[in-house]
Amino acid sequence: MYKKILLAVDGSPASHEVIREASRLATIDTLIRVITIADNPAFVFDAPYGIHYDLGAVRQAVLQQAKATLERAHSELEQLEVKAETSLVDLTTQAHGTVVKAILDEAKAWEAELIVLGTHGRRGVKRLLLGSVAEMVVRTSPVPVLLVRSSEPFPFGLFNPAEIYRDWPEDEVIGG
Repeated sequence: MYKKILLAVDGSPASHEVIREASRLATIDTLIRVITIADNPAFVFDAPYGIHYDLGAVRQAVLQQAKATLERAHSELEQLEVKAETSLVDLTTQAHGTVVKAILDEAKAWEAELIVLGTHGRRGVKRLLLGSVAEMVVRTSPVPVLLVRSSEPFPFGLFNPAEIYRDWPEDEVIGG
């Protein structure tokens, strides 16, 4: 079995399922490192023209949320009696850091034998607009990657006609 498993969590519904799945793979000799990436809000946060946000305050909020995500993950793994450590990867001031690169760099530096991360199962327009960290990690990782699909939808309110028009034939559903 794996002795070093890297979990990448983001606080989404998939994160809880990632933790549960990784704990099933863990043995007494396994150490799990849970990471979360605090992304740069200047690149994630697209403000409408004429609206100003205090990026320093937004960065602090992003870091606080990332720390809370790690604390919840560590607590959950402790309850499951799995050896775990956490690491916050801070991209909040990096102009060129990406979440995918951060996950892969952490896996390489820590010498992970397996990467476990969630996937939100986006398709169509949502995937096009939001991208897929999971897909890029799978495509470029030098170690095995286990994807855990969330059973709950990710709370983005992008238009999905399939949710409104459930009677449409499958081949006519946009993004289906």
